[in-house]
Amino acid sequence: MTSLRDRAEDVLRRLAGDSAVLRPDQWTAISALVSDHRRVLCVQRTGWGKSAVYFVATALLRRAGSGPTVSFDSTRTAEFFSILSGSIRSGSNSFAVAPSRSVRVLRASSRML
Repeated sequence: MTSLRDRAEDVLRRLAGDSAVLRPDQWTAISALVSDHRRVLCVQRTGWGKSAVYFVATALLRRAGSGPTVSFDSTRTAEFFSILSGSIRSGSNSFAVAPSRSVRVLRASSRML
């Protein structure tokens, strides 16, 4: 059986090409998400590979039977939580968020805040 690190590297290569290799800090974040089931706040410069961390971790978690992953782009986070809070205060349990051109309908619950 292959190690979690090997599986993570394999997912990354399928995403970014055969020469792609995880940086040590990327692996630390992925391991925390997948092995330890911890929350991760990854704050790095543009181009560092934050999205790869979440894409790889999500792929590994989904293979293990976990549900969907929600990650936030910093430009949309405040907008999302404003909509979520308003929906919960109004008693609604669903709402639509329209980042870019796609629309997703999400179920809201007070446990999410």
